Amino acid sequence: MNEKKKKPIRKVLIIFIVILAVLAGGILFVLTHTQIIVGMIQKLSASTVNTANLYEPLEEPMEGLKDNGQYVITEVKYSENYPNSYLDITYPSKDRDASKPTLIYFHGGGFFGGSKSVGDPLAESDATALLDDICAEGFNLVNIDYVLVPEYHFPNPLVQANEAFRFLMDHSEEYHLDMNRVVIMGSSAGAIMTSQLGSVVTNPESIDGKSRFRNFYFSGLALGRISDTLCIENNLSVIQSRYEEKLKAKNNKPKWKDRSPDSLKFLVDVEKKMREGKGRGYENWARKFNLKQRAKVLLFLEEHGISSFEELVKITDEMQPKLDALNSRIKKRQEQMAANKEMQRAVIVYAKTKEIYTGYKNSKYSSDYYREHEDALKEHEWARGIYRMYADGEPPKMKDLRDQYGELLAENKTDFAEYVKLKKDTRDYLVARKNLELLMTEKETEEREKAKSKTSRDSRSETSL
Repeated sequence: MNEKKKKPIRKVLIIFIVILAVLAGGILFVLTHTQIIVGMIQKLSASTVNTANLYEPLEEPMEGLKDNGQYVITEVKYSENYPNSYLDITYPSKDRDASKPTLIYFHGGGFFGGSKSVGDPLAESDATALLDDICAEGFNLVNIDYVLVPEYHFPNPLVQANEAFRFLMDHSEEYHLDMNRVVIMGSSAGAIMTSQLGSVVTNPESIDGKSRFRNFYFSGLALGRISDTLCIENNLSVIQSRYEEKLKAKNNKPKWKDRSPDSLKFLVDVEKKMREGKGRGYENWARKFNLKQRAKVLLFLEEHGISSFEELVKITDEMQPKLDALNSRIKKRQEQMAANKEMQRAVIVYAKTKEIYTGYKNSKYSSDYYREHEDALKEHEWARGIYRMYADGEPPKMKDLRDQYGELLAENKTDFAEYVKLKKDTRDYLVARKNLELLMTEKETEEREKAKSKTSRDSRSETSL
């Protein structure tokens, strides 16, 4: 009877184990064959989105002013090797100023839909709607099309992006583009292309993944973190980075003090520790530890040519004022460097807002004009306030400011290295001084105990006589 009851349980367990094995195998397959899974999803999605890979432009080429006053050149062919090899260029105004930085944008759409004109057809909000606003802030904007699945796959879009870059660099004068100051941007699939292109550009040896950036799981996240870190360190980030708090916490975390095993350490007050409840094992360790430290103190005094306690006290008393003087110089230069950075920012802000301020003056300080450009005018007034800090009211040149900052930084590095060394030496001298004081105190105590014991023995001898 018991055997009959056990058989159904065994069957259930076997079925359960088989189901778990199938699930584990499926999960392992998904994790190790992501490209196949993504390809399947893309093919299914492509059936619901109008995808086009054409060697002819989707729209009629045009060149001229838009309704918002921006100047546009559309359907510029940048390559003959792939379909959809067209780009649009938008300038903030008709003067097509080449001194403005260049922003290169790749649209989204999961690599199976979208275009430079319509953006990502599956997105809830169209990121391309922001491009006109970004252009108005002072960027020459390049919007690039690329091939789509299912006919084309990775790395074809990335190769196209590289071809577009080559075209823009070769024709930078013709299209008035500054290719020395370039920002790459994208949404969804375009953001993936941006990170991939960033890894290729920053890899000095090859694009086959054998050198700086290898292809590994979450490599996109790693590259994104590198990008965020660089932006934060150079004050280039325009959004709150998801890594900023982690970076701050990491930088503020107290670092482990690297102490050499041969460095001096304070003697242990064995009697005090025993009164606190330490055991016999601790007492044996502490007495051995103190013996070693006594030997190290004597060796330290011999190595540094110190022959008396008074000489050691004199040296340690002279060290602290030197430390304070170094620390004061370092802090003073840090303040000068902060003021220098503020002046550099003021120079940039003044140059950017000077034209707006001139328009404000020409409008005879119109309140309507002020309300329209309030933020820029406030920044201009702030920059002028920084300029007034100089006696002549004239701002220094940016090159002079940067040279001055470099000199201050170099001097601070030298002083800081000296400060770190002097601080370590001061600690060693102070530890030696404290330990020597304890040794002298112990010796005096022992001598008093011996004298007291001798007196007691002498008095007992006299009493017996």
